[in-house]
Amino acid sequence: MNSVMESGKRLINLTRSKVTGDSAWVTAGFATNAFSSLFVSILLARLFSENNVAIYFLFFSMVIVLSAITQVGLNVTVVKVLNKPKYIEFRLAYLIKMIFIILASNIFLSAIIILTPSDFFTEIITIEQNINQYLYIVLFWVLFFSLRSYLSEVFRGFHDIKRAALYQRILPNILLMLFLIIVYIFQLNIELHTLLFSIVFINFFLMCISLPRLMAYLKVLTYKPGVQFTHILASGGPIVMGQSIQFLITQSPIWILTIVSTLESVADYGVATRLAAVVSIPLLIANNVIMPKIAKLFGDENIAIINKTLNVSVIASSSLSLIVTIILVINGEWLLFLLFGEEYLLAYDLLIILCIGNLINVVSGSLAVVLAMAGFENYVMYSSFLAGILTISICFSIIPTYGAVGAAIAASIGISVLNLVLVLFCYKLTDAKTYLQMPSMIANKRA
Repeated sequence: MNSVMESGKRLINLTRSKVTGDSAWVTAGFATNAFSSLFVSILLARLFSENNVAIYFLFFSMVIVLSAITQVGLNVTVVKVLNKPKYIEFRLAYLIKMIFIILASNIFLSAIIILTPSDFFTEIITIEQNINQYLYIVLFWVLFFSLRSYLSEVFRGFHDIKRAALYQRILPNILLMLFLIIVYIFQLNIELHTLLFSIVFINFFLMCISLPRLMAYLKVLTYKPGVQFTHILASGGPIVMGQSIQFLITQSPIWILTIVSTLESVADYGVATRLAAVVSIPLLIANNVIMPKIAKLFGDENIAIINKTLNVSVIASSSLSLIVTIILVINGEWLLFLLFGEEYLLAYDLLIILCIGNLINVVSGSLAVVLAMAGFENYVMYSSFLAGILTISICFSIIPTYGAVGAAIAASIGISVLNLVLVLFCYKLTDAKTYLQMPSMIANKRA
């Protein structure tokens, strides 16, 4: 009897150690990503003109959206495939065919952009040099970014949270930050296209060094045919639509701002977005920690444990985000002046608006994760489509008059509406309560 109890205790301690270790790596990943991204933005503001900083933010925005499209939702699907019992025999077949789909989607995207007349892009982006050299760099950036992100999610699917965090969140911005620090210290004169090329190389390098360990995981899997491309696309289609439209909600304001306003306004908006993103770090950490666990729990149909997990997650993430929001609202002007310089003080109003939108996103909880792991990806797509139409409509309505402030308002309203609709769908379809519940907090304190 004692030996059984001792074995049980060792198992509990091992599980706690694994969860704690995973949480630590995910926390380190998102914290490093957020703060190194912020530091990269600070260095860019010191090294480049406002116009070039704006163009960098615009290209980065394009890469985020386009890479989400070229991944075809497989960055989420792969975690589900590697963790649900019904896929076990076909895991290697799924992984291989997913790579082919990502490569094919990147080739298709490249063909579209290359065949598009360059005059179309020069009407939107004011760049003194040849626009084509930037577009080719961006295409390679999208390719290696999407492949690196997918491979990182494969590590997450195998519960190797450490490597997932390293290759997806920690190393990319750390390497870029070190490159910019060297440029800043030695006062090197680099052009914008040199900066973009260095980012492409970093993504390619990280993708390559992740492959040996990934191959070690794949060697233990047996290839079993029978997986159809149509089945993979059917699973990933709703996810990519939902992800792409969600990114459009957050990224369309900067695109429309580029068209109807000045590049200085774009730079202000980009800086405010980077600083406000710190508010969402706790939710991003929570999503990546609980994603494999939620997938398994839905497989076991254990809604009580799911709600308990979600409740603990949203209480912790919302508390931290509220503290960060208060700090940024009170000290925002001082931080903008200290970090970016006097010319970016106009971004303070944008910062407050974007912080509010990010805070609403956090207190709503892990909505997309729950719906995707429960198999209701379509509803994420429908909700995102509705919120995307609303956001773009607001952008065209108020950005011409209010500029960057209008862009921030549109982005915050869009993400708030999306979360409201997803909360309703999530509870109706799964009985899961992702959002912050004050009575639960009180009950937890009494317990």
